[in-house]
Amino acid sequence: MSVNWIRIYNRFFKIINEQGPAYFSGGRFISKVKEIDPYFPDYTQYIAERNKTKKSTSRKDYFFDILLSFDETQRVKIIDAVLTDIRESQPGNVATLEAELADISKPTEPTQTVSLSNTHAIEATERKTLPETTIHMDIQYHLPKQPWFNSLKVFWKEHWQWIITTAVAIISIIVAL
Repeated sequence: MSVNWIRIYNRFFKIINEQGPAYFSGGRFISKVKEIDPYFPDYTQYIAERNKTKKSTSRKDYFFDILLSFDETQRVKIIDAVLTDIRESQPGNVATLEAELADISKPTEPTQTVSLSNTHAIEATERKTLPETTIHMDIQYHLPKQPWFNSLKVFWKEHWQWIITTAVAIISIIVAL
């Protein structure tokens, strides 16, 4: 999937540029970046380096440069960290951006694979014995990245394991008939 990071960033910056609780100063933004990468320069170091290299110190410019300096997964994490802070003050805007970010992260993160093998030698009757039956299922499911879903992850995995175990048992019974 081709991601238009300029579009995402412009939507993101519009949210964090409004005066009020959602406003992110340079220092506040870099502190969120440091949550993802603790070795990222602090605000003073970063601005000094930009001045030294004659790059813009406009928040809109350097916030974008910071995001682009990370891989896609970490960009999403940085934006999520910021959105977590402002969700209450900008619920509609945050939800819209989170939906767009969820589309980006679906194929890659987080993905869990459940793989179960069940091998049975099933005797159909006293006289007939079916050959050994192997049932192998690989199921990948995607867990949403939203923080509210974290508490459901364990339940989700157990639920899928139960479904797969039940399916294997049903298939084994059908094969035996």
